[in-house]
Amino acid sequence: MIYRAQRCDGCPLGSLCKKSKGNRTIYVNHKLNAYKKEAFLLLTSEEGLKHRRQRPIEPEAVFGQMKADMHYKRFRHFGMDKVYMDLGLFGMGFNLKKYLGIKR
Repeated sequence: MIYRAQRCDGCPLGSLCKKSKGNRTIYVNHKLNAYKKEAFLLLTSEEGLKHRRQRPIEPEAVFGQMKADMHYKRFRHFGMDKVYMDLGLFGMGFNLKKYLGIKR
């Protein structure tokens, strides 16, 4: 939805409100605002808070070990298919190492 002001000339706040020479125009996407509100409600619900508490624990430790302990800073291949393969092979190796209890 587009909202346009009728008369911006002579407004004392015109220089703060707009950059163009014409009247002020505001674009509002009501569907996007509804999605954002729904996402906010889901994230702040009891189940959403539970999932958000788990997020920093599970994957961040793996990526920390991946980068610091195993010196894996960047992918060795280019292209999405090859990057998925690279990450999959790393994940299998990581899980195998964890399963066998191997220390570096």
